[in-house]
Amino acid sequence: MKNNYLYFLFLVLLSSCASLKDKEETKNLAIMTYNVKISGDSGLKHWSNRKDHVVKQMKEKEVDVYILQEPLKHQIDYIQSKFNNFSVIGEPRTSDKYLRTRNAIFFDNNKFKVKENKTFWVSETPLVESIGWDAYGARIVTYALLENRVTKDKFYVFNVHLDSKGSKSKIKGVQLIDEWVKKVNTHNYPVIIGGDFNSKESSEPIVWFRDYYSDAKTTSITVPKGPLGTFNYFNNRTENHKYRLDYIFVNENVKVNSYEVLQDKYGEMYPSDHYPVFVELTLL
Repeated sequence: MKNNYLYFLFLVLLSSCASLKDKEETKNLAIMTYNVKISGDSGLKHWSNRKDHVVKQMKEKEVDVYILQEPLKHQIDYIQSKFNNFSVIGEPRTSDKYLRTRNAIFFDNNKFKVKENKTFWVSETPLVESIGWDAYGARIVTYALLENRVTKDKFYVFNVHLDSKGSKSKIKGVQLIDEWVKKVNTHNYPVIIGGDFNSKESSEPIVWFRDYYSDAKTTSITVPKGPLGTFNYFNNRTENHKYRLDYIFVNENVKVNSYEVLQDKYGEMYPSDHYPVFVELTLL
């Protein structure tokens, strides 16, 4: 009888440990930000010649949530057709049919469901299509509140694409993003903010933003991997790829376990003019 009791106790403890392990694993999250480049270039840069390489690069890692910049709807549709059980959200940045790119949040629908989402413009009038400050064109931010289907834990993902030229629109842009985070995150959920900031590491927008959010590269508990920069010009000059334009930032409720800039090359050139950035996180 005593042996039976000890065996039963052992099974209960084993089950508890397994449950605890499962719960801890649901706190882990893999994110990739990737500017996949708008369709429209000719030759090897044409989407038809890059699309399978882009998908292959995206699948180099096991990812829970992708945040993609610049895809048009037909690019999103193709990418989505190559993934099982992934859903996408994100509105076009402009009504111009040639520039209807999106900040697409692409997530594993088996693991998460959307509780809220919105796209706003980086401008003085963020709720209507508009060009802000000194920007060259309209820019947007898309965010989503995702909920884990098992644990019901929630977290925010913000997908950013700032202007490539306007210096004022960039600093005003990061300040606007911070305002929106504070406005929507009233429950102090974990927040992940990533995308193409079109700003170098020493620039005013990035320096300002680092006062409020942690840079995944500099706070990773393991040594960051990959090239210094994230913009690659579609070419082979890896040693000259020193411009870091793509970032992932987190708030105090997220721990960064690893950071990597992926530089896989398929065929004669890279799949996009940006490298993807991949991070492994733990939601606290």
